[in-house]
Amino acid sequence: MRPDEFVKRASLALEKLPYVKDLSFVTRGYVVKGAAVLGFDVRLKILYHGISLKLNFALIGNEGRIWAIDRHQPFDWHRHPLNDTATHEVIDTLEIEEIVAELDRVISDIQANSPSIDRN
Repeated sequence: MRPDEFVKRASLALEKLPYVKDLSFVTRGYVVKGAAVLGFDVRLKILYHGISLKLNFALIGNEGRIWAIDRHQPFDWHRHPLNDTATHEVIDTLEIEEIVAELDRVISDIQANSPSIDRN
C-alpha cells in the first residue's frame, strides 16, 4: 500500500472515533508517522513503512506503551495486550479498519476501569 493510501484509510477510520483529537500524519518518502491525542492521558502513535510494510499502532500512557499491534514483516503480525506489552500474541493479518476497531475496544476497556475518562 502506498503511504498516501495508508494515511487516507487510517484517517477515515480514526476520525470516526469521537475521542480522537489532533490527528496528524507526516510522510517522508515511504515512511508515515502519525499521532493523535485521545482526549485523556493516552495518546496514539502510528508508524508505517511503505517498502518494508512495517506497521505499528501503539497506545502510549504516562508510564509508556500500554497496548500495540505490530507487523514487522508482511506475515509477522502480533499484539502487545493491554498492560502486558512485553507479551507477543501472534494474530492474523488485520486491515487498518480492524486495527482501529480493536483500538476502540481497548479504549472501552480502559474507560470501564477508569470511569473518570470521557470517551467524547
